[in-house]
Amino acid sequence: MSEQAAINVQAARRAADAIAANGGKIVLSPGGRSGTLALAVMDADSACTPKMVLDERAAAFLGLGWARASASPVALLCTSGSAGAHYLPALIEAWHSRIPLVAITADRPPELQDRGAPQTTRQTFFADFVAERIDPGPPTDAAGWADAVNQAFAAARSASRPVQLNLPMREPLWQAESTAFIAATPRNEQEAAPKPAHLPPAFLAVERGLIHCGNDAGIAPELPALVQALGETLGWPVLTEAASGARAKAADGAADIVAASGQLPPPQAVLRFGRAPLHRSTRAWLAQAEHTLCVDPHGDLHHPEENPATLLEGDTAATARAHISEGKSGWRDEWQDALEGAFSATDRAADEGWWEGRIAKMTASAAHLAGAALQVANSMPIRDLDIFGACQTRVRSSRGINGIDGTVATATGAAIVHPTWVLIGDLALLHDASSLSLARQLGVSGLRVIVVDNGGGGIFHQLPFAGAEQQHFERTFITPQHVDIAGIARARGLEVAVVEDPTALDTALAGPAELIHVRVDREVSVQTRRTARASAVAAIGEAA
Repeated sequence: MSEQAAINVQAARRAADAIAANGGKIVLSPGGRSGTLALAVMDADSACTPKMVLDERAAAFLGLGWARASASPVALLCTSGSAGAHYLPALIEAWHSRIPLVAITADRPPELQDRGAPQTTRQTFFADFVAERIDPGPPTDAAGWADAVNQAFAAARSASRPVQLNLPMREPLWQAESTAFIAATPRNEQEAAPKPAHLPPAFLAVERGLIHCGNDAGIAPELPALVQALGETLGWPVLTEAASGARAKAADGAADIVAASGQLPPPQAVLRFGRAPLHRSTRAWLAQAEHTLCVDPHGDLHHPEENPATLLEGDTAATARAHISEGKSGWRDEWQDALEGAFSATDRAADEGWWEGRIAKMTASAAHLAGAALQVANSMPIRDLDIFGACQTRVRSSRGINGIDGTVATATGAAIVHPTWVLIGDLALLHDASSLSLARQLGVSGLRVIVVDNGGGGIFHQLPFAGAEQQHFERTFITPQHVDIAGIARARGLEVAVVEDPTALDTALAGPAELIHVRVDREVSVQTRRTARASAVAAIGEAA
């Protein structure tokens, strides 16, 4: 074996040892320049848990879902050239959602840069979407990259954000040899106890305050009860979104309708946990508050509105627990009466006809009975699930940057940790159709895809563009694809059920189908949503 090959092999083994010591979760894509490290990671003695995914884009989203569901860092490994650039969409989502990924990009050595060498470019793709870029250079001894790997994982954990580890290697990349793999040394890191934010007494003394829990407010099992107890303490209503991790009552799904109805005065103060509100109308209503206090565990501000805001660093559950004491009077009862009235109307609508709100409710109920989490695509599925789903199961949605890409791959990564169902629209499904076979390829069980096919981008009916000339509106925004979704899924080896009514969906949700293709009339859904909201607003008036 040449000296350089021996150094490369040993450096790769030490790097794999370091990856294993940092949890060992890694998603690889095939390639030459990354091959030496890939072989070390795949070695039976490496103590890593590798997943091989052909497409780097899908690999990165799989890692995103895996890291989020496991609440621990996941490494990605790809070859040199443009391969790493395919990680960018997932890294942007990970950056905004505070998910730790370690993007390991193999590279050509410095002497081959800017000389026309094949598969060689400046691998600075990720710009402002990595907390740190680490480039230790080509290995010169057996110790090689171990320190750099540990540094990268530490940085990802510390920032709760992606980190790039760029690893150049000189040829010859690898030769067969018999040196035994170095056993991984487990890390012994103790998690710091979550810290509460200390809320100003003057802020909490406001009579007409409101608690808002947005996407990713927390994952503590006791969070829903704690937030409700805090609301009772303050006499404030609690507005929780389905993907917040804090929803305790099905009726909370009607909160956006109550907010948008104009029949209750806006709050004077808002205490916000998690991300900014999902619904535009809720954001506009809460923006009328005189002041907003945002509590975030990482010190990130989630407040796009123009009214004044203060940011405090702290954990949601710890903050709620620290401020629960004897209750005071407030406008909570008034809010609750309006909420219950609105929910009765939306719940009736979700049990009638054949439309997207009913599909969301049926899917959420079936997922709960099956013990599965729900990964919900952006656009209309997360909005319908939030209002009409009445869900009791864990809901996740990639609201960091609100994109539709990578939803199936993200859910597959989550399914490595626990059973996960996906509620997704037809366009988002087609955007990530190549990921439909990932679960089967990786031996991941518990993934199920429910695709609501309304023939295009239904969310644009909610935006001003719906007033455009019909032909242009259809071609520019709705973009119907006329693709055989069931055929695509079957070609990838999935068991498929095609349904067009509630009875068939009920049967399919209880059956073995891995993909359920749900056909629905988009216009019927648009009109039923409007009718449901109008009925809910009328019910609020009756309750007032």
